[in-house]
Amino acid sequence: MLKMTTILGLMLCLLGLKTVVADTSWVEQYNVVWNSQSENSSGSMPMVGGNMGCNVWVENNDLLFYFSSPGCRDENGALLKFGRIRINTEPDIFSGAEFEQKLNLAAGCIDITTRSSALGETRIKLWVEIKNPIIHVDLDSDSDVVVNATYESWRHEPLLIPDHRKGNRFLPHFERSLAYTSRPGYEGDAYIYNDEFKASDKSIQFVHRMRNDKCYFGEQVVQQELTAIKDQLYDPLTDLTFGGKLSGDGLRFVKEIDGVYGQNQFKGWKYQTGKSKKARLKIITHINQTDSLQTWEKELDEKAAVRADWASNAAWWNQFWVRSRIIINAGRGEGDEGWQLGRNYNLFRYMLVSGFFANEPTMFNGGVLTFDAIYEGADRYGRPAVTERERKKKEQYGDSNPQAGSGFTPDFRRWGGALTAQNQRLVYWPMLKNGDFDGILPQLDFYVDILPSTKGVAKHYYGIDGCMNAEQPSIIGLIGLSEYGWTSKHTEGTNKYRPPDYEKGIPANGIRHIFQSQLEFSWMMLEYHRFSGNDISAYLPFIEQSMIFFDEYYRMWQKKLTGSELDGKKLMIYPSNALEGHPNAINPTSVIAGLTTVLNGLLELPDSMQSEAKKQRWSAMLATIPDYPYGFRNGKTYLRPAANKELGHKVHCPEMYPLFPYQIYGLGLENLDIIKNTMDVIVEKYPQYNQTSGGWNQNLIYYARIGDAETARKLTSDKIGNGPFRFPAFFPGGDYAPDHNVGGSGMIGLQEMLLQTHGGKILMLPAWPHDWDVDFKLHAPGNKVVECSFKDGKMMSSEQAQGKR
Repeated sequence: MLKMTTILGLMLCLLGLKTVVADTSWVEQYNVVWNSQSENSSGSMPMVGGNMGCNVWVENNDLLFYFSSPGCRDENGALLKFGRIRINTEPDIFSGAEFEQKLNLAAGCIDITTRSSALGETRIKLWVEIKNPIIHVDLDSDSDVVVNATYESWRHEPLLIPDHRKGNRFLPHFERSLAYTSRPGYEGDAYIYNDEFKASDKSIQFVHRMRNDKCYFGEQVVQQELTAIKDQLYDPLTDLTFGGKLSGDGLRFVKEIDGVYGQNQFKGWKYQTGKSKKARLKIITHINQTDSLQTWEKELDEKAAVRADWASNAAWWNQFWVRSRIIINAGRGEGDEGWQLGRNYNLFRYMLVSGFFANEPTMFNGGVLTFDAIYEGADRYGRPAVTERERKKKEQYGDSNPQAGSGFTPDFRRWGGALTAQNQRLVYWPMLKNGDFDGILPQLDFYVDILPSTKGVAKHYYGIDGCMNAEQPSIIGLIGLSEYGWTSKHTEGTNKYRPPDYEKGIPANGIRHIFQSQLEFSWMMLEYHRFSGNDISAYLPFIEQSMIFFDEYYRMWQKKLTGSELDGKKLMIYPSNALEGHPNAINPTSVIAGLTTVLNGLLELPDSMQSEAKKQRWSAMLATIPDYPYGFRNGKTYLRPAANKELGHKVHCPEMYPLFPYQIYGLGLENLDIIKNTMDVIVEKYPQYNQTSGGWNQNLIYYARIGDAETARKLTSDKIGNGPFRFPAFFPGGDYAPDHNVGGSGMIGLQEMLLQTHGGKILMLPAWPHDWDVDFKLHAPGNKVVECSFKDGKMMSSEQAQGKR
């Protein structure tokens, strides 16, 4: 392990940002190039814009792509795709031709090139506008060709999605998982409702307009007894309309077609250009809550009229790659472990751009880059494939026809549309050190958007101030129907049953009193301010209301249980969960660390952002935070998950939260041995804890934070090494591929190996393998940019500069 270096380097002030193109040639080594067609959609390549994700592949001489945006929500709260495009030519440019498909990272586009003696060279450029969700397909050929473009949809009729029960559980990975927050265990029939299509001679319009009478928002309000405050609840679904239009120069309608892909029937609308050496196709999309379909169509047409600007797009990508980089073992190529990890890190950062300018957060379970469930396949962590579940479980439960209303369409994903907070955070933490401050906003804004709802439920149920955020919120911000549970006989004896006397406002499943995540997102907001220097006045109400909730909710409970609001002079944090693995916990370590960190963060803000009265309240509340629950073994002190919980959990480790995300312990800080002892306790119970880092496990981050370079190296390779899919950063995992919380936690771990920023210091290469070269540019608190070059075991250069606010 390298000796930890504290940077005292040069401080530079950038007085302005010149409008010049900076050198991004370093990223060219990470371009993904394929010289053969793909077998199916699992062999797709991502193409992204600021609010769009596409899966692009060529199969059987057809160019295909799925396209999707955050915000395409249906009546069940499921996140759906817009559809699929299929392109081919007459004569066939792919038949018998040399083939290349390249992800051009520097330009943010995909280039497909074919060469044949018969037709010469054909070049296809696919790109998405950064600030406008419009896809362009630009074809230029040496020969005259006819281009066939077909829009395909599997939502041409309502699709019944069955439910499956085994013993006391409604199974979470079957068809209704795509509507996870609303439909598993629901007694009635559940449908994915059809889209509407309008085919004209020159274009095809596809649209899904919310059926308000079928929307589950109303069901949640009734189920959770919130009718009295319905008008103040956040509602992003009523009148929601999403869809788009396929058009192009000289495009003419040919016919409707029917087909099957990935075991799902679809309907297509085929269009065709005239014979030419050039073709320009455009897919315009739009999402909005409008008073009528006509209003939405007018807005769509206005988008279509905006002139595309390739130069501005290219300039944005140039600045994206300029602001951050990690290059490991430059030039060594695919066979080198470090080079591969550096490549995959940068590829995943590219993928995250698909949600930078979205109106909701990027989903942890695949984002908008999921592909057909049947091709998802078994992952490296040993979880069975969807197809194995489909074949074996369907047979076990007597459904002999998995095609009929199977629900395993391209819209399917495990864990559906739930924004599970402990997973979502891992997608967004790495954006701070990358300097991707524009990309982090959709997640932070979500908690501001739902604040009227989360304040409303706290006041409605308990008569207290503060905001009460669910661990698994639906897109509405309320607890999902399935998590809240039903009192009906249909669910008795299952994990979806809600006893009539159960505490209001609390989910009936295992994720009950988990409020820790509102502390962590409060801390993320404060860190966003520390890193970027940007104004967070819009976020302060959420942070403040989060603190107030903990104070008032647990005073209320303690008085109910004991007659006194405090346990002596301290809060008693009960009832609570210490993450998912420790229900009925008293004084969870994760909550104590979160409250301590956020309250201190509020107190450190200038008086212009926090009044004296508020600071007095935070100081008084800080004095009531209970002590950490320590354990003692073999003469060593360690942290326990909670006051009444002893040994840890192999993934859910609340005892580690003082190390990450809250930075109370760390290299160069006091009592780091307590954290190391805590990790030893976990490894004693789970010997594989320091060997593998599957799913969203954060052990990689922990080992990096304590400076264990060799273990961090091993876990990084296990986390973000090449997965089983053709595109190397389509990481598998327990949630759904491409698993974004796998990629996110891997990015955080690699960043922590290179740069740590706790305790007011900047620590360079605190957990870096001595035999890996690296060149990096990352961001630090105080709006600082840190650059470093390390080669052949020696520090070649380091620089710390003031960044652009």
